[in-house]
Amino acid sequence: MAGLTAGDLNVRATVHYGIPSTASILAVDSVQRLLAIGTLDGRIKVVGGDNIEGLLISPKQLPHKYLEFLQNQGFLVSITNENDIQV
Repeated sequence: MAGLTAGDLNVRATVHYGIPSTASILAVDSVQRLLAIGTLDGRIKVVGGDNIEGLLISPKQLPHKYLEFLQNQGFLVSITNENDIQV
């Protein structure tokens, strides 16, 4: 199994404070104390204890119809309205 390279990632710096105004779906990981907030424009905001905040941006700006943390796996799964699965 090969590791990630810089070509595998599309990193962009984006800043957002608070809950996104287009929030449409939530997922909670009670073990890691994380809350994921899916939006209508394809973003996922992850908020947790100890001032953890992250903003994940989907390549397609589509609403999420399903959002779930995989139990004890450390992954967040989302499904968009076009049935694209993102992990």
